[in-house]
Amino acid sequence: MSEPNDKGKMGIATFERRRYPRFLLDLPIEYQQVESSKRQEGRTGNASRSGLLVYLPESVEIGRQLNVRLYFTHGQKLFTLRALTEVVWVNTYFGKEGDYQCGLRFIDTSSDELKKLEEFLEQLSRSQKL
Repeated sequence: MSEPNDKGKMGIATFERRRYPRFLLDLPIEYQQVESSKRQEGRTGNASRSGLLVYLPESVEIGRQLNVRLYFTHGQKLFTLRALTEVVWVNTYFGKEGDYQCGLRFIDTSSDELKKLEEFLEQLSRSQKL
């Protein structure tokens, strides 16, 4: 049990509810809204087997589907993960990465590409977890 703070309230424990661990990841992405041909660039903030935290230069609506390309290295090779994602949350963010911080959930990607991402994240798990 925690000690009361100055106002007499007790501390509250928080528990991780995610199914897959997240890993800090600062990598470039390209994306486009499903109904658009305009490609934009952004960056990742973290990643898991189920989705990404990204920084985008434009606001996107919750529920919007984005085609995403994530570039990463595994061993000596450069890989591109292509995935259909869904925006699950958006925050305005005033940092160097971009203006909007978004949570993306993977909807569709090939099993081969997802396996490469999982192997890449496994490498990261040896060095850091959120």
